[in-house]
Amino acid sequence: MVGPSEAVSSRRRVPDAAGLDVPASKEYRGKIIKKTIERNRASTIKRKYFKELKKEAKKAQKQDTEHSDNHNAAEIGDHSSGAVRAPNDRAISRRKHKPNSNPFQKVLREREQIKKQKEEEKRRREQEIRQAEMQRIKYAHKRKADHKRHSARTSRGQPVLSSQITGILKKLQKK
Repeated sequence: MVGPSEAVSSRRRVPDAAGLDVPASKEYRGKIIKKTIERNRASTIKRKYFKELKKEAKKAQKQDTEHSDNHNAAEIGDHSSGAVRAPNDRAISRRKHKPNSNPFQKVLREREQIKKQKEEEKRRREQEIRQAEMQRIKYAHKRKADHKRHSARTSRGQPVLSSQITGILKKLQKK
């Protein structure tokens, strides 16, 4: 007679995906993997098949429209007799038909205009920032050069007065 522990071990185990803590056997897990691979292959083939059908339908529709356009052109002008007939109303409406306009065209234009204004404002601010930075760099360079001239010393450590006097004269001439 088979005991309860032996009966449990001979049963097929539940896969991990079931959310239970019972581990699945390797055989069963392999079967699940094979089934998913087969399902994926089948769905891929089906998807490609329907995609091809759509492409063929578009080609056929495009050829039909080209054929009907050529047929309408032949109706408008009769090349054999040299006489030109009045065009068919249907042919005229097809030629003069406007493509559907976007109902949000006005909003899109306004958005685009606002976007351009913001970009222009951003460019202007960046230009101002670059100019201010250049002025700061020039001013710092000038101050560094002035400091170097004013702090010049003789070999005995005394300040060179000629450079200091020329700096004072330049300031007075500016005023």
